[in-house]
Amino acid sequence: MNQTLQHLGLRNWKALWDPDPSQPNRGQVLPRSQLILVHDEDPDAARETLIHEALEIKLRGVLRPYREAVNSLIQAFEKITYQQKEDFLDDLAPLVLKAIRADTPEKI
Repeated sequence: MNQTLQHLGLRNWKALWDPDPSQPNRGQVLPRSQLILVHDEDPDAARETLIHEALEIKLRGVLRPYREAVNSLIQAFEKITYQQKEDFLDDLAPLVLKAIRADTPEKI
């Protein structure tokens, strides 16, 4: 499996075949450890899963700019929404205080 990763240009990555049918996924990529775990019991299925996960790793570089663009848009929308919420609350607070004062009976 590790030789396959070498041939695919994933030289710093390692693969571990850990047959475990109780796992919810056939394979798992652990980027921080640069490790691919393959849980299939059947050797042919395990090779297929290894290739799938390796291609997914290679594809991440292609998708990175899109993910970064989407995350930047989300941050911009969150900033705008936060400011609109704060402006709304700043406008609303005096009105609520005025209503409370108007509803409070005067001392006799």
